[in-house]
Amino acid sequence: MPIDSFHPSYASASTAWKRVRNAASGQEAIHAAGKTYLPALPEQTPEEYEAYKSRAVYFNATGRTNEALIGLVNRRSPTHDFSHAAQYLIDDVSNANVTAAALSKTLLSEVLITGRAGLLVEFPHVSETPSSAAAAAAQGLRPYISMYTTESIRNWREARINNVQQPVLVVLEESYEESVDEWTSETKTQFRELTLIEGVYHQRLWRQAASAGYVIVDDIVPISSGAPLTKIPFVTLSVRRTTW
Repeated sequence: MPIDSFHPSYASASTAWKRVRNAASGQEAIHAAGKTYLPALPEQTPEEYEAYKSRAVYFNATGRTNEALIGLVNRRSPTHDFSHAAQYLIDDVSNANVTAAALSKTLLSEVLITGRAGLLVEFPHVSETPSSAAAAAAQGLRPYISMYTTESIRNWREARINNVQQPVLVVLEESYEESVDEWTSETKTQFRELTLIEGVYHQRLWRQAASAGYVIVDDIVPISSGAPLTKIPFVTLSVRRTTW
């Protein structure tokens, strides 16, 4: 099975995800979808249909409801019970100038729209472990969280390990920029594979080769407290009680 394969549940849900996301995005997305939401009238010419579509008005009740619910949930500022040493997670949870409060709003919006989102806990990969916490802080080496939309969670598999049901495979779709010349770049797709191999967490990065499909360009074993992880540090947030 190639790395860009879809989980069987993905295909059945993707149409609904797209429909609701378009509805929440507003009139521009609805118009761009054309006949998906506004079928042509009998015997309409292409020119007549375009004029017909340009006059159509879409009332974005879905997007407004989403925004209202986010505002309702966040009518009071969130509180936390973290130690002072973990304050950096509140101020910048993603290591990309995104506060924990901002991330929570984005997560809530994603769950309201598509019913699911994912979080991956990461740590910068280094060849040598810093000698102390101060040395790690000086190098900017600290944990951070990356969010994934439900559409980017392409594939997954679970198993019962030590009597606990948990993911043993997660495949995430990502985009990256590859330079074309000094001034321009091209957006390409890559896949991040999170997997347990003999009880050890591996993270592999797949990118498309010239003539060999997707190939592994990076394969690391993340370390925590001097030892490999034994669980995949990825969780889904869903409106349902099931994991996925």
